Amino acid sequence: MVICSDLGKGMDKNRRLRRYSRKDYAQEVEFPVEIIGRDGLVRRYSFEDSVRLYQRRIASAKIRYDDGDVVEAEVRHCWCRIGQLRRSYFNRYGWQAIQVVDELGGADLVREVAGEVAAFLRRCLDREVADPEHLSIAFLQEEDGCRVYHIRHEDTDTAGHHLLYVYRFESSMGCEHRDSFFG
Repeated sequence: MVICSDLGKGMDKNRRLRRYSRKDYAQEVEFPVEIIGRDGLVRRYSFEDSVRLYQRRIASAKIRYDDGDVVEAEVRHCWCRIGQLRRSYFNRYGWQAIQVVDELGGADLVREVAGEVAAFLRRCLDREVADPEHLSIAFLQEEDGCRVYHIRHEDTDTAGHHLLYVYRFESSMGCEHRDSFFG
């Protein structure tokens, strides 16, 4: 699936808004995802890079567009695309232990950031854990806008324990959770 990254600058407001309304976010995306840039070139992005691309578009929407309706449509589109990317990544690369956390009261982990959690754990524990299905994840507590999870892995060669701190930033600007994370 190729995703069109941006709308042409010469497009009038109504045409631009109609294009946003025709977007389909239900399809599953393969990674690396191909995104067509404003220059018409197709580029391939990893899961994390594609999410960051849309987060940057959200942060810069007010600068790139003068019309409030277009800014709102762009931001809504980017959030929908991020949700699509997260669902797609998790459906392809997630595993049962993350799903169980949600069922046992881990709140919005699966719905909101499970893709990022799966990508992070795969990247960080790659050398330690051959099969992510051997991971168990337990929600411990929520403190200062941060959810704390216990990660345990038991492979035949190693056994280990980790704590995972998941911060949810409400905006790209200052917010108390972001301040807490960097503090």
